[in-house]
Amino acid sequence: YQRRVRENINNKKNCKMSATSENKPDQEDLSNFASLTNFDKIEVQKVFEIFNRVSINGKIDKDNFERALSLLKEVGLNEIEHSPFSQQMFELFDENKDGTLDLKEFVSGLALLCKGTLEDKLSIFFRLYDIDGNGYISKVEIVNIIKRAWKSGYKTVAAKSKKKKMTEEQIEEIASMIANDFGESFFTTFDGNSDGNLTEAEFKHFVVNNSDVSSILSGFAGM
Repeated sequence: YQRRVRENINNKKNCKMSATSENKPDQEDLSNFASLTNFDKIEVQKVFEIFNRVSINGKIDKDNFERALSLLKEVGLNEIEHSPFSQQMFELFDENKDGTLDLKEFVSGLALLCKGTLEDKLSIFFRLYDIDGNGYISKVEIVNIIKRAWKSGYKTVAAKSKKKKMTEEQIEEIASMIANDFGESFFTTFDGNSDGNLTEAEFKHFVVNNSDVSSILSGFAGM
C-alpha cells in the first residue's frame, strides 16, 4: 500500500508539493495528495504542517519522528504516539533506507496507518511484529506483541481518564498475564501447521477472528 501510494505520487505530474520548503500547498496539491492517500484535503494540510514543524532540511530522522507522532492528535488525526513499535514503524516508512523520511514517505506511511484498509494494516503489522525479520512470528513474538500493545493501549486510555491509574508493576503484571493467555490460545487454535511459527496468513486469520486481539491492536494503531 505505502509503495503504491508513493509510486502514484511520483507518477502524478501535477503533484508538486515540496518536501524541502516551508511553502504551503495550494488547493491543487491538496486535492492530488488527498486522491492518492485517502486523506481529505484538510488532513493532508495538517500532515504537511506537522512535517514542516519537525523536519530538518526536508527530512525527518528517528528522533523527530517520535515528535511528529506526538503531534498527530493535536491536529485531529489518529493518536499513534504511544505505539510500542515506533522505531520499527520508522524503518517501514523509510522506503529508500537512507535513515530519514522525506515528505512522500511520511505522508504515504501515515496514510497506511490512518486510512489503510484492514488488509493493508494487517500486512504492515505483520512486518512490525516479525521482530527478527524471518517471515514468521514466533510464540515469543506474539506474546511480546500483545503485551506491548495492551500496555500501550492502557496508557492511551488512562491518559484520558480521571480514574486512579495502575502502577507500572500492576500494568506489567496484567499485561503479561493477558499476553501469555493469548499466546497459548493462539498457538492452540490458529497455528494451522503446528510448527510453532505464525505465517502472515495465519496472523491475519488470528486477528480477524479474535475480537479481543483486534481491540487491543486498534488501541494504538487506529485499526
